[in-house]
This record gives sequence, C-alpha cells and structure tokens, in this order.
Amino acid sequence: MTQTHAHTEWPPTTQAWLVTGLLLLAYILSFIDRQILNLLAPAIQADLNMSDVEMSLLQGPAFAATYILLSVPLGQMTDTLNRTKLLAAGLGFWTLATMACGFSRSFWPLAISRAGVGLGEATLTPTAWSILADSFPPHKRSTPVSIYLTGPYVGGGLALILGGQLLGWFDGPSNFMGMTFQPWQLCFILIASPGILLAIAMAAAPEPKRILAQDEKPETATMSAFGGLLRGQWRIYAGLWLGAGQIAVILYGLQAWTPTLLTRVHGWTIGEAGLYYGLTALIAGSIGVLNGPIIHRWLMDRTGKDYSLYIGFFCGILLAVTSPLILYVDGVALLLAIGLLSYLVTTPMTLMTTTLQLVTPNLFRGRASGVHVVATNLLGLGFGPTYVAWLTERVFADSMAVGHSMMVQSITFGLGAAICYLIGAKPVMELAARQTALQP
Repeated sequence: MTQTHAHTEWPPTTQAWLVTGLLLLAYILSFIDRQILNLLAPAIQADLNMSDVEMSLLQGPAFAATYILLSVPLGQMTDTLNRTKLLAAGLGFWTLATMACGFSRSFWPLAISRAGVGLGEATLTPTAWSILADSFPPHKRSTPVSIYLTGPYVGGGLALILGGQLLGWFDGPSNFMGMTFQPWQLCFILIASPGILLAIAMAAAPEPKRILAQDEKPETATMSAFGGLLRGQWRIYAGLWLGAGQIAVILYGLQAWTPTLLTRVHGWTIGEAGLYYGLTALIAGSIGVLNGPIIHRWLMDRTGKDYSLYIGFFCGILLAVTSPLILYVDGVALLLAIGLLSYLVTTPMTLMTTTLQLVTPNLFRGRASGVHVVATNLLGLGFGPTYVAWLTERVFADSMAVGHSMMVQSITFGLGAAICYLIGAKPVMELAARQTALQP
C-alpha cells in the first residue's frame, strides 16, 4: 500500500524529542523491572525454597503469557485511544506489579505479580512505535527510533549492575512498618519505584496528532481490512516478523546463557559475569541499534535505495559465521567476541522498526506493532533459552558444552533470519521507491 500524507502537521521538534526521552526512560525501566528477577533468582530460591522449575516459570511463562496474549488487543487500543495516557496507565501498572514482587512470600503471589508486569509492559511497544511515527517525518525517524531502541540494552545492563549493588547494601532482613523484608524483596521495591514518577510525567505528555494518509479514514480500520493489508504485502511482513523473531531467538539465548558460559565453563564469579557482561551488552547493544540507521542512511545517500532488510540479511550471515569465536577465546577476547555477537544481533532492530512503520498505514500501526511483539517474543522467549538448554542436555549431553549450543543456535537462526529478510528485501525496496516518488 502506497501512502501519501494528507497533512504534515508534525509536532515541534522540542516536544518530539521530549516525548522520545520519556519513551526511552520507559523502555529502560521496563527491562530493569523485567530482568531483575534473573539476578535475584538464587536469593529467592534460597529464601522461599523454590525449585528450578518454579523459578523458570517465573522467569518465562508467568511474564510472557500476558505480554504476548495482550500485545495485539493493546495494539488495537493504541490505534483508537490516547497513546500517552494508555502508556502511562501501563507503566504505572507494571511498576506496581514489580513492587508487588517485593511483597510476595511464596510462588503464586510472585507468579501473579510477574503476570502483572507482562500485562503492563505489553502497552509499551505498540504505543511507543506509533507515537514516534507521528512525531518525526520518515526521513528523520531512524535516529530517534534507534535511540529509543537502546532501552533494552541499557536497561538489561543496569539490571545486572544496579541489582548487584543494591543487594550489597543490605546485610540481612530489614524491618519496616512492622514487616520484615529480605534483601531481594527490597531490591524489587526500590528498583521499580522511579516508575511512579515517570508514569505521572507520561500522563502529562502531549500526544502527537495522527498523521493519516489521504485515503485513510478511521472507520475503515477494521480487523478484516488489517488482514487484507497483510495478505497484500505478505512477503514484507513475513520477512520482517519471521526475520526479527529468529534474531530474537539468538538475542534471548545470548542473554540467558552468557552468564552460565562465563561462570560454568570459564570459571568467572557471578559478580564478574554480571558486571562485565552487563557492561558489554550495554555498550555493544547500544552501538548496534545506533549504528544500523547510520549504515542504512549511508547506503540511501549513495544509491537512493532502501537496503534495510538487506542489512538484516548480512547481519544474519555474519552471526552464523562469527559465532564459533566464542569456543576458542577466553578473558577479554571472549568479551570482545560476545560483544561482536551483541552488536550484530542488534544492528537490524532499529531498521525493522522503522520499516514496519514505513510500510504500515497509521490506522494499523498499533496492531502491526502488536503482532511484531508476539512474533519476536513467541519465537525469542519460546526458543531462545530453551533451545540452548535442549542442545546442551540432549544433543551434546555435556553441561560444559553450553558454548557449542550457543554457537549452533546462532548458526541455525542466523541463517534462518537471513533467508526471511531476503524474502521481504526487494518488495520493501520497491515500496520505498514508490513512496519517495510520490513525495512533493
């Protein structure tokens, strides 16, 4: 579908960047609140006498079930409701749910609280992507989107770094208002609390006006019309969603098993693994999402063509080719190899986000973003950590082979992502050329 805008009433630059900053902070806090459980898992298990299976349910399904199931319905709400206020409500909800983890004393309250975190965070991606698409013209959009997409890597790194620092502040249980809190409980409460202030600020933020195309009318935004859009551009959406989903498999596997690789295979302490991998993921991941648009713009300036999905194709190939490095190096060289994989896995992500907004009419962007969340997390959370564990236990049958399993995963899904991106690459290039020709 080729779009020409009926008006270009973009918000003032200061307002657009202010809202972008709020969205970035929300994304950072979402990943801190989401991933702090991984660092606190040993302390929780020891205190509540919880099994590995119970802990794995808290880390994955308890969060993912609501996050995945509600992404599309919340995406549909994004297409019709005030987006900043919808996000503020979601942010406040997941903040309170994270704090509720700190008041939990057994498995089920923790599980319910984690489901609440997933529910609240499901509002973030559809609203943020839609807001950014209406805040900046297409040719200026990649920079703010790439800055926004550094959130997971900043948040994930800070969760490891700050969580360890907070745990170190407490020698043992603390009493407050007649209640006794373990250090892990206080970490949940303290690390989530800034979200309350951010939710208030987000509720007060102005929502940008929806930039509709000439042929877009709100009453036509039906699910059947959305289905027709997907059928008409199936190669583009299949390439975007399945390619990004397989990249997410590598990302989640890397995040879940790198600490184990460092501690189990290379003998690092948990503190060393958390600090140095946290910094590596933060720096390399952030550079990747920021550098993707730079490469894309460089190619656009020299060729006049949109190579966004071709960049994803080459990143998939390079992930498959370079992943064996983690088997043959140690120390600083190992961190550099992990940093390279972290860079390659994040480089296409901004481009997939901006491309999705480019090819999708405004009336359907929330739903398209919701499907994107479902695809990436269903594949990423479903196969990322589990596929590595299955290879280690069932195929290699050696707990020390976790690095080999991570390598096989990167090769398998890196090549799979490359194939998917290639399916959609040419149609995206053709659509972008048509839209450029129609611009005044």
